[in-house]
Formats: sequence, structure tokens, C-alpha cells
Amino acid sequence: MKIVNFEKYVCAVVSAIMGLVLIAQVLSRYALNISIPWAEEVALFCMLWLAYFGSSIAIYRRKHIRITLITEKLPIKVQKIMELIGTIIFFIVCIYIVAESVPTVMKAYETNQLASASNIPRWIPLLGVPLAFFVSAIRLVIEFIKIYRDE
Repeated sequence: MKIVNFEKYVCAVVSAIMGLVLIAQVLSRYALNISIPWAEEVALFCMLWLAYFGSSIAIYRRKHIRITLITEKLPIKVQKIMELIGTIIFFIVCIYIVAESVPTVMKAYETNQLASASNIPRWIPLLGVPLAFFVSAIRLVIEFIKIYRDE
């Protein structure tokens, strides 16, 4: 079964936006001697989305951070059990972050909060947190199945 890795498209678009904004800021500052007041804030929002969706990509590629100093010395069966337990704990953390961040996004949406420099609705950059962690949770379920099946 082919699973679409849409996170890479999100990261590509967000990277392009961040790159264009920062290039415009640099050119504007040095060529025209004018600073774009919202450029830093938009770049920061893009960086946050990249970090969160990048972690989902790492899970998808099975390249996320693992500490294997102790587990690699254990028998294979115990290693597999430890990997399953770690995946379950990571899944629980992701679901917890989704559950805790959704009310923040909803409150920002309901109160029409705007970012200070860019006037972007605050819920848009905040939405990256629950979306990315929800996608990460889905990726962890898939990884759990792969580990369980020994793929």
C-alpha cells in the first residue's frame, strides 16, 4: 500500500515561502535601505511549521532520534518490545499535544487574534502544531504496525 507523504509538500511550500520572504527582506534592506517589518515574523512561523512537519517526515522515514546505547545490547526480541513501547509513548505524547493545542487554536480563531507584525490571523501559524502532531501520530501507528510485523 502506497502512503502519500504529504508532509514533504507542506515543507516544500513553507520552505519556498520562507526563502522568498527572507530574500525579499535582504534585498529590500540592502538595495533599498528599507526593512520589511513582517518578514522576520513570517519566517519564524514558517520555521515552526518546518520543524513540526519535519519531525513527521523523520518518523515516516524511520530516521527520528533514538537512543540505542542500551537497547542494541539486548536480545532482538527485547529490542522489538522496547521499540514498540517507545512508539506507544511517542504516540501518547503526540495525541496529548494535539488535545492541548486544539483549544489554543480555536481560541485564537474565535477571538480573531492577529500576529503583531504581519497581521496574519494567529490561528494559522498555531494550526501547524495540532496538524503536524496528528500526522505524526498517524505515522507512529503505521510504524508500530511495521515493527510488530518485523518489516
